[in-house]
Amino acid sequence: MSAGLYGFMDIGRLARAHQEFHEKIMRAGFTSPVETCFAHLHRRSSRDRIVIHQFAEALVGGFLNLGERQGWPEGGDPRVGAAFTRCMVQEYFEKGEHSTKTRTILQNVLASFSNIGDFNKTSLRKEPENGHRPTTNRVRYDAAVTGWQKHAITRMVGNLGSKYEPRLPFFEILVNSARSSVEKETSQPFAITIHDNEKMLDARRSKLSALAMCPASVAHFTFYDSLLNTPEKFQETTKLKIGPNAKRFLEGLMYLQNVELKTQYVGNCWIKQPMRCLLVSLYIEIYTECKELTPKEAWAMTVHLYKDIQKQAGIPIIEELLEDAKIGGMKHTYASAAIEKRSQT
Repeated sequence: MSAGLYGFMDIGRLARAHQEFHEKIMRAGFTSPVETCFAHLHRRSSRDRIVIHQFAEALVGGFLNLGERQGWPEGGDPRVGAAFTRCMVQEYFEKGEHSTKTRTILQNVLASFSNIGDFNKTSLRKEPENGHRPTTNRVRYDAAVTGWQKHAITRMVGNLGSKYEPRLPFFEILVNSARSSVEKETSQPFAITIHDNEKMLDARRSKLSALAMCPASVAHFTFYDSLLNTPEKFQETTKLKIGPNAKRFLEGLMYLQNVELKTQYVGNCWIKQPMRCLLVSLYIEIYTECKELTPKEAWAMTVHLYKDIQKQAGIPIIEELLEDAKIGGMKHTYASAAIEKRSQT
């Protein structure tokens, strides 16, 4: 998978890497779970672990931002990135001592990733059967949308109101960490639009999922359609009565779409996008649960918790994968140095 529209990489090399990754998934023959009941958390974690151990080498390199220059493979599948992300949050939730409010936030975040895609299907365009509706929490990962040819873009959808109501507006967040220009090393990865109801949201899903094999030059203008309602445009033009809670939430979305983060490394969009979906989910659940916080305060809390999840759960999993994959030589040296650096931040 490429780094985005501008394509600063060997497209053929990354396409071959993606094909090899896809064939390995088919050989593995695993289906990601879609249960939302927390009685199934341990089972889900076990299944995710089976998947991530199948792709240990790619996950170590992708998580640590290592590529072919350091001898690590590039390219992968966002379903594997999402399985790793969910497993990481799962382990953090199970092993840590958390306050009641933090446990609620983490449970809602896990619910966000209740459906990350089906590993038994050859087509990524299959509509998820369960888990993609934000019925029990504020936002969900939508596995039906995977991006365009050779580049992963992930999609989050959620209720603008505090409760799930198909006839009322929903928000969509497209997560894309690619460079927008050669000069800039940061980007605004969260593109947010408002859709009038669930029917329109689902029509949008169908349109975007159909572009999975299209080149960026074709798909980009549909993904980032300038005619769509931004939170600001929606607030100015809607005829609906916007209550104080919905108004506050719109302010939170406006803040999120202006956040600047470092761009992805070439070849790791397949894990970077799901990881940043975790950022989205944490932020929205924190902002929803902690009504006393401003968007800036909620974002600061989000970043702190996100880093702690990586430090306490993500890095140990990566260390385990590095050991199990029996990787040596300079690849191991680069990985060890990257782990040490990540542990100190």
